[in-house]
Amino acid sequence: MKRRVKTGLYRITGLLLGILLLGVCTGCGKKAPELLEPIGSGENLVTVLRGEMYNTIVSQTTVIPKVEYVTMNGQGIVSGLPVTLGDHVNEGDVLVELDGKGVSEQAESVDEQIARLSSDNAYLNQLTQVQIDVLKAELAQLQANGGTAEEIQEKQEELADQQDRLYNDQIKQDKELAQLQMQKMEGVVSGAPLVSPCDGTVIAMRAGNIGDTLESGVAAAVAVDGSKELKGEFLEEEVLNEAHEYYALINGKRYEITPSPYSQSELSWIHLFEGTPYGTYYLNEGEDADYGEMAMVVVITDYKEDVLYIPDNALYSDVDSYYVYVQNENGERERRDIEIGFEWNNAVEITKGLEEGEVLYAK
Repeated sequence: MKRRVKTGLYRITGLLLGILLLGVCTGCGKKAPELLEPIGSGENLVTVLRGEMYNTIVSQTTVIPKVEYVTMNGQGIVSGLPVTLGDHVNEGDVLVELDGKGVSEQAESVDEQIARLSSDNAYLNQLTQVQIDVLKAELAQLQANGGTAEEIQEKQEELADQQDRLYNDQIKQDKELAQLQMQKMEGVVSGAPLVSPCDGTVIAMRAGNIGDTLESGVAAAVAVDGSKELKGEFLEEEVLNEAHEYYALINGKRYEITPSPYSQSELSWIHLFEGTPYGTYYLNEGEDADYGEMAMVVVITDYKEDVLYIPDNALYSDVDSYYVYVQNENGERERRDIEIGFEWNNAVEITKGLEEGEVLYAK
């Protein structure tokens, strides 16, 4: 009797194990469900778009009058200051008078230097030419008397060295004389008065008092009557040259502008008195813009006219690929590999894998 009970228990246990194994193996042979990144609800759907894309650089500037700079070549002694800061001047008005006597003395001194240097150069060149003539004679004698090839080659090299020396010395001498001639011309020019290049207001004067020595460089600055330009944050010339377009926004209105490159004298003035360069732009038209108004210079870069793009929050990536989740025709999401191009601030160019109008799931 006990044996039968034990056998019954074994049968019950075996039946239960069979049921459990059957339940476990029910899903055997089926593919495991794909694990997808969590995304938003239907409210997070976005559309693949086509259009123009670009990046924007914005520079803060202010409307100011255009400034003309008056430069000084060489040196001069100030003999008169007919105008002061804030005075209105007309084109051609004298800003600074210079002492011509000091200029004449300077020119005479330069003439003496030129004469002395020319004489010294002629003497040194004559000595070198004598050495060249001697080497030519020695070379001819070696060749006539059957000198060895080594002796002839050595003499030819000596001759070539002396000829090169004479040639290089003459180039150096001509350069030194040219510099002195230029110094003389600058001295003559510096004796002429400095005049205003335009109608306007004097806003800067480097000459302070009569008798001061005025060095080469910018001597004065005049604000042009009725002119308007923008001055503010500096942008590299390369950025503007490579830009698709640039313009100014003043009180929400667009104005066309032209960048104003710096000359060397203007840069010297800025480094000397202002410390850092500023971006300067001419207003092509802007009669209604007032001095002191803030203006934004807008620079459009990386422009593409007709591209397919999506918001960057719809883009996914793994180690070596990019992909999106597309809403298919059944309203279900499916993963699709894509290829991308340029990336803007909040958008990504699509070069392969999507079509305009397709719906994606965003993060």
